[in-house]
This record gives sequence, structure tokens and C-alpha cells, in this order.
Amino acid sequence: MEHLVASDKLDFDGCMSTLFFPEMNARGADVETAAAGTCRWILEHPTYLQWHANGQGLLWVKGKPGCGKSTLMKHVIKNSSDIHPDGATLKICFYFHGRGTDLQRSPLGLFRALVHQIGQAYPRAVSSIVNHYKKMDESLAGPWSWRPQDLEDFFVSDVLPALLRRSGLCIFIDALDECGEKEARRLVQFFTRIYDTSASSSYRVSICFSCRHYPIIAPDNCEQVVVESANDKDIARYIDQELTRVVTSPEDLEALRQKVEEQARQVFLWVVLVIPQVVWKYNEGSTVEEIVDYIDKIPPQLHNLYANLITELKEKSALKSKQLFQWICFGTENLPVDRLRDALNFDGEAGIQRGAYENWLSASDTIRSNDQMVKKLRVLSAGLAEISNGVVQLVHQTVQDFLFEKGFAMLDGVEQLSLTEITGASHHRLAKSCLLYFASIEKGIRGELSDLLKQKDSPKNSSNYQGETALMLAVLYSRAEVIKFLLESPIGGAVDWLVVNRWGQNLLVYAESAKNDSVTRKVVARVQKEAKLRSRAGFGSFNEDRRRRPGRVDSFFDAELKTVMDKQLGKFRITVKKKRS
Repeated sequence: MEHLVASDKLDFDGCMSTLFFPEMNARGADVETAAAGTCRWILEHPTYLQWHANGQGLLWVKGKPGCGKSTLMKHVIKNSSDIHPDGATLKICFYFHGRGTDLQRSPLGLFRALVHQIGQAYPRAVSSIVNHYKKMDESLAGPWSWRPQDLEDFFVSDVLPALLRRSGLCIFIDALDECGEKEARRLVQFFTRIYDTSASSSYRVSICFSCRHYPIIAPDNCEQVVVESANDKDIARYIDQELTRVVTSPEDLEALRQKVEEQARQVFLWVVLVIPQVVWKYNEGSTVEEIVDYIDKIPPQLHNLYANLITELKEKSALKSKQLFQWICFGTENLPVDRLRDALNFDGEAGIQRGAYENWLSASDTIRSNDQMVKKLRVLSAGLAEISNGVVQLVHQTVQDFLFEKGFAMLDGVEQLSLTEITGASHHRLAKSCLLYFASIEKGIRGELSDLLKQKDSPKNSSNYQGETALMLAVLYSRAEVIKFLLESPIGGAVDWLVVNRWGQNLLVYAESAKNDSVTRKVVARVQKEAKLRSRAGFGSFNEDRRRRPGRVDSFFDAELKTVMDKQLGKFRITVKKKRS
């Protein structure tokens, strides 16, 4: 990395911090690493070799949904050698993620990630962007954010020419289709634009991106590799690796491999979903002939396969399976196993009133351990959800597409549901689960409130183990005399109206839960006032301030409680924005 003087480095670091976002590298880490011996073919493919030898140009890795494009791209990024003949090549990458945050599935996230990677390697190449950051930071009193068009223009006019005087550039972009049809097409035009810009430079630009066959149209100068026309050996190798763990007979292995290959039609994900079912049937004593007959009845198209699996779930566990998919699709973040377990235990649709927290934990259908939750995940999702890097997510973008298109309606036993109906019903159910959780621990909270209030010489903003202050608990239980004491007493310092608990929830959540119009109205007005004062003082909006506080994270029920809160507080004309990264 180039060295900067201290004053320049301060501005550079500030600029880089505005480009960075925590999920920038998350999707690449989540993508499955290639199974042993697979994906080697692309590094030997004539089209790839020609693109590599040229040291410039566009390469489109295209294929059906689920054929293994992301795993293939991860393999290429890891194993590709320097593209430029002189060996001076900067490799940067970005993985679009349709089930991720806004930045993970938008051009803004792409540009922020690419510029950040270039800046880390060649700080002087991004000097124009650093200067723009300084100008905006000095001229605006309040918070500001990057716009995609600004970053794109800086990239083409300043960053790229400055970089190409020092190094070649190779850009890898996965799952272009997951940023949406319109944006995918526009980004292909952007790729062509930067390739043309580099034509007269000392070094050149190479771009490799993966995408489904649609929605984009390849430019004339774009080479193409079609994955499903070349991954048959990878599929055979994967089948062998998985089946040889349980199938000892060479004849049985060959018969099963041939049938799975034939039915898969070069869709790797289909194989990944079906093989566990084949193994399960073999282990329970089914004959090879019975298993072959079973495979023959599995639809080769992914959506038809999903329909079969959802039909099975509807018959066995419709309510719980729907609840699981709702948390995965509509939670504000991917949940680790333990938090998903808590979320499923408090079912907001079952119509159960169990009272205290201990009663929920002792119920016969309670999931009591993480090991049990892992097993339940497999059963309730029919293999359509997985644990990756410690959190639960769907196995592929096509699963979410199917759930929104047809799956949720199937679990509800109706012909069709609009996305608006699915979203509304899901947030309503999750909000009820959250409120049941809070109601179950109310008794314990009341005791903690009393303990906190006995310590009148302690700071007013001291909190319990859940980050709840005395003011939060007093508001929750409409204790007007306690609120008055906290606001008027000189002991313990001033009350922080914008304080948040360990899950990032603020006083508005507690005010809504209080069901007391007078308390709610006063708290809303005061929080609004404090947020405006803080913003004018240059601290940013309330949500911005929350994001900056170390150690504060959203709970699994944050956004869902806000959905209820928006409705309850509508008469006060308050809009609580849903937090997005």
C-alpha cells in the first residue's frame, strides 16, 4: 500500500470509513467453497484462457439458476493468476446478494466496495473521492451519504485513469442479476464504459461477471462461458463424494449416480437438494430400484422441486414451517441458531397464552437446545434453509423467489397471495411473537425496575443486563411518579432520551408497549425534540446515532415491533423509519 503523510491519512481514513459497510465481504464468505476436484474446468476453458491471455475484455459466466455460478466465481477469484502480462494487476471483487441488505443488492454497494478496495491498495488513485469527502464533510452541518451516480462518475473520470498508470485492474462480480433487471442492464453498460476508457492506458481492465441467461443482453465485445454445458463432470464427482459415504456396492453407486445425473439436467443445486433424500432412503433400507423410482418422480425443474417440498411441509408442519420462513425472509438480519430458537418458541399465530417465560420453556413443543434447533431446521425447511457462518439463511435466491411467488400461498392453503399480503401478514405474526416474549418476562422486569429505583444515587442512565434504563421501564409500566422523579431529580445526571437497549430499541418501543396515550404522546414529543437537537448539532439522525454506538445491535424482533408501533402512533403523526444498513 502507498504511504500517505499524517494529515492526508486522516482524511483518507475518514473517507474510507464512509465507503465501508460491514456486509461488504459477507456474501463471498457465505458462498460454498468448491468441492474437492470441482470447478477446475473453467481455468482450462478455451474462452477463459483467451480472455486471460488478452489481459483485457469482458467475460460473462452465464447459467441456469442453481447451476453453481457463485461457487465457480469464488473458485476463479481465488485461483486466477495475474491477468496483465507484466504481472501488475489489482484484483477486486463484489458478490451481489438478493437476500441481503440494501447495499448488498444495489449499485451503490458495488461502487462503495470497489472504490474501497482500490483505495486500500492505491490510496492516491482515489484522491478525487477523498477531496469530495472533505468538501462535503466541511460544508454540510448534518449527515450526508454517497450517491451511486457520483461514485460511478468519479470511478470512470478519475479513479480508473489514476489507477491504470500504476497497475492493471481485474474486476470480478458475482450474481449480477440479483441487483434487479434494470440495474443489471445498466451495469453492463458501465462495464463497457470503463473497458472503453482503458483502451489508451498503459494498463488495461478485465471484467468477469456471472449472471443468469436473462435479464441482460451481452455487448458485442463480451465473451461467454455457459456453466451448464461444462459442469457435468463436477456434478458426477460431487455425487460420488456424497454417495460413497453410505453406498458400498459399485453397482448400486453407478445406478444411483446415472439416475441423479440424468434427472439433474446440469443444475448443481438440484443435486445438492436431492442427494440427502437419496442417502436417507438408502439408510432406511430402500432398495436401489425403489430409490431410482423415487428420483424419477422428482421434478427436474427447481421450482417444481420446491413445490413438491412445500407440499410435503404443508401436510406435516405448515404453521411452524411458515413461521420459520417468515423469520428468515422478513427478519432485519440473519439470525444465529440460538436466537432463531427463541423466535420460533414464541409463536405469534398459535393463539397460545402461556404467561410467564418459564411456562413457555416448559411447554411440550418448546425447542430446548441448539442441537434440537439444527435438527428442526432441516425438518421444517425440507432442506431449503441452511446454517452458514453461524446464521440461518435460505440455500439459494431461487428459494426466496419461489416462496414469494407461490410457496407462502401454498403453506396458507390458498391459490395466490400478493407480496403486500405476504409482507403484512408476516410482520403482523412476528410482531405478535415479540410482544408475547415481552409479556412473558414482564414480572422479572418489574422486579428489576424496583431494584434500579432503590439506587437513587446511581446514574440515571445506568441499565440492567438487557441495556434497559430506569426511564425505559418506568415508561413501559406508566409509572408517572417515577418518570417525574427521574426528570426532576438533580441526582444521577441528565436523562438520555435517545438511549437504546442492547438490541438497539429506543424509548418509543417502550412507550408503545405501555398502551398509555398520555405517556406515549409525551415520550414521542420529547424523543422527536432530542433527535432534532442532536441532528442540528451535527450528530446525525437518531438512526444514524444508533448505528454509531458500539455494542448496540438490533434484536430479532426490532423491525417487527416497529411495525406495530407505526400503527399505534399514527394518530400522533410520527413516522418511525425502518432501519436499513
